[in-house]
Amino acid sequence: MIASGSHGEGPAPAKSEASVIADLMAGAGVPRERIFLEERSRDTIGNGVEVATRYLAKMEPRPLYLVTSPFHLERALVVFRNVLGFAWQVQAVAAEQTDDDLARANSETTFLQETFAFFQGIKPGDFPAVEKRYRAREVR
Repeated sequence: MIASGSHGEGPAPAKSEASVIADLMAGAGVPRERIFLEERSRDTIGNGVEVATRYLAKMEPRPLYLVTSPFHLERALVVFRNVLGFAWQVQAVAAEQTDDDLARANSETTFLQETFAFFQGIKPGDFPAVEKRYRAREVR
């Protein structure tokens, strides 16, 4: 299991998103040695690129399950399917809804449009092209 995420905008908190997720998984009974952290990404596209770079790039495609907030499900699927290509059979499962999900869902259309714009002109699964565009965006 891979927990992914540093933090969004602003200064870094004491614990990364990935670390908080890992603690929740461990608290639910997942052995710590089965939990891997990706603590560099700062957005959903970064989650896909950094997880693929660090853990998935050298693996044969297989089913992959994303667990994320209900409001974030569609964007996470778009990102991982475009980063990895359709051979990976990416599926998404909604975590429990939280108090701020409805408020955050109001921004999701804008984020989804930005995500589609990011992948425009790149064939799903063309990881070198995705990573190149992502790294160029990081430099700004």
